[in-house]
Amino acid sequence: MLKQYNSRERLKIMAIEAALVLLLLLAFKATWAVYGLIIGALAGIFNYWLVAGDNFLNKKQKIRVKNPLGSYIIRLLIALTVITYTGVTNQDMLFGALFGLTLEMQTYLWDAIRLLFRSRK
Repeated sequence: MLKQYNSRERLKIMAIEAALVLLLLLAFKATWAVYGLIIGALAGIFNYWLVAGDNFLNKKQKIRVKNPLGSYIIRLLIALTVITYTGVTNQDMLFGALFGLTLEMQTYLWDAIRLLFRSRK
């Protein structure tokens, strides 16, 4: 079974992963990719918080969100805005932003890899 992180732990992992990639990009002097990563990571973390915050609030206060689809539409619009802006600005910046926007999915991938290697023992 995949480890169930609470929202704060997953946000922490996302921030650590973004910081490590940021250091790697700085070592290679890819400044445009660094700018893109910063923008994408901030948007990705905010997007995760937007949805995870709703779920956390629902479980804690036992209320139902009237329109959870609104959070997902806002996420989509934020990602579209970041991709459009960085794509028009610079190609390296676009790749950094794409990495930042997918931080949440990457944490799930790390969970799956950890599970794969743990099951082989």
